[in-house]
This record gives sequence, C-alpha cells and structure tokens, in this order.
Amino acid sequence: MRGQVAGWWPRAAGRAAAGALVGALAVLATLTVGVAPASAHTSLASSTPAAGSTVPTVPDQVELVFTQRLLGVGVVTVLGPGDVTVSTGAPVQDGARVTQALAAERPAGAYRIAYRVVAADGHTVTGEVAFTATAGTGPASPTPTATATTSAAPVPTSAPSGPTPGATALTNEGGGSDDGGSSTGLVVGVAVGAVGLIAIAGAATAIAARRRREHTDGT
Repeated sequence: MRGQVAGWWPRAAGRAAAGALVGALAVLATLTVGVAPASAHTSLASSTPAAGSTVPTVPDQVELVFTQRLLGVGVVTVLGPGDVTVSTGAPVQDGARVTQALAAERPAGAYRIAYRVVAADGHTVTGEVAFTATAGTGPASPTPTATATTSAAPVPTSAPSGPTPGATALTNEGGGSDDGGSSTGLVVGVAVGAVGLIAIAGAATAIAARRRREHTDGT
C-alpha cells in the first residue's frame, strides 16, 4: 500500500505541473494577441494616385489611407513640376483617411505627396508618394482679340506747284504792306507842300510891304 501511494504521488505532481504550464502558455498567448495590434505602428496602406503610377491627368485631390485611425494630421503638401506647391487649403481627415485638395492649375509632369500625420499612439508618421501626370489641367488660355488699326492719310512729300484756290498772293517781298508805304509817301508830300505854301506866303507878304514903303516915300 505504501508503495502504491509513493508511486502515485510523482505521477499526480507531474500532471499538475503540466496543466499549470499549459494554462500559463494559454494566458501568455492571449496577452500577446491582445497587445500586438496596439503596439504596431501606423503606416500608409494606399494612396490615390497610387505610388509610382502614371495618371492621364492630375486629379482635383489626392487621398491617403493609413492602416489605423489617426490622432491628427500635421500637413500634406503636394509638389508639382519644378517643386511648385499645388496643394491648397487644409487637409481633411476622416478616421484613417486623409484628402488634400489641389489648385486649379496643375501642369503635366512629376508630382510628390509629402505627408506628416500623428498616429493613434502619438507617434509621428512621415513619408512621400510620387506619381506622374501625362496631361495637366487649368484655365484655358485667353483667345487673342483682333486689334483695330486705323490707316493714316498719306502725307504729301512735296508742296503743290500751283497756287492754292482762294489764296491771295503777296507781292510785297520787303516784309511791309503796300498801304503803309502809300501812307508814308502821302505824309511826306503834304509836308513838302505846306512848306512851299508858307514860303510863297512869306514872299508875297514881303513884296506887299516893300510896295507900301515905296508908295509912301513917293507921296
């Protein structure tokens, strides 16, 4: 009897230890499964346009989808040909999805989407997505309007040889007028005549006085 009890005890202890070990492994597996998703870092799952793709035209907006819901969005910048920024406005977050609007004028060429977001665990996630657009979009070029031109009247190269109708020809080449010369001659003639008359009147007076003296002396 004592030998049976002695043989049973090691077997029972072994079975209990094995059961405890299995239970501990089960608990450890449960904890590992529960903790693994929470400790995984958020990463980019997909984008539109897709990374490395070539699209016919540049879309109106780009889209980024992450593996987990985001805590927030820092910035999403889209750079076009020549590293010109074509993103406009603030990015819009919806859970794990982020959209960014683009400007109206988007030329063809290579594009880069640079992003910085905050994961649910507080870690900052950054990265870039590159794609190429075959054709661009934007406002149409203004149609040039015709400019009205006016033709100027031809300028004559030489003056007409004949007299202009209705024009009066000037005959005084000295610069003065004929009326002024006539007036000056008339004044001079009047002055000369007046002097002559005065001289004649004086001579007549002298003759008359001499005759009176002679007549007086004779009487």
